Amino acid sequence: LHAWLSRYIMRSDVKISIEKINVFGIDEAMYKQNEFLLLSNSHIQSLRRLANDSNRFLLLSSIDLPTKYGTMKENDWKYEDFKNRIPIINKASSLKYIPQMLNLHELGAISFSKGCYTGQEVVAKVQHRGRIKQKLIWSITSGDMPLETQADVMKNEKKVGTLATVLYDEEMKENYCLAVVNIDNSDDDLTIKTNDI
Repeated sequence: LHAWLSRYIMRSDVKISIEKINVFGIDEAMYKQNEFLLLSNSHIQSLRRLANDSNRFLLLSSIDLPTKYGTMKENDWKYEDFKNRIPIINKASSLKYIPQMLNLHELGAISFSKGCYTGQEVVAKVQHRGRIKQKLIWSITSGDMPLETQADVMKNEKKVGTLATVLYDEEMKENYCLAVVNIDNSDDDLTIKTNDI
């Protein structure tokens, strides 16, 4: 990310540096319970409510906070992402989708008034002139093993999409999946292609 952003500095008086910082998630109930502790801690650099999920906060701290602050476990945070249909894009899925395929326009995560950014023309054309052919859907599947991100989503023998985000619940033996599929197939009975089938 540092190398990527550095390409856009050009002659601007901007410096990009890598800082070590702790990132935590807090839900609304924990925030209300620990509001005084959080707001009075000098090590907390930022505490912001998520724009597309008003029940969660993102907290940045220069120190690792003790559990008394009520921070969320990573999988609990990811599960809330799943419930709110917020996809997690990683190295394997980066540059595979346009934002509208991930329903980011519905989450208010795309600016259509901002100046130039990489891919802006494509994003604007799809929004104002084009037709989105794929969209994000969610499903819960049972299984003893976690599914792979980017696994094929099938209708009979035909590929109709891919898994964008997968969260495996070890205890429940369930995969929580966000998949990008053809809109025409979004209401069909679909299967996920794995190494076993």
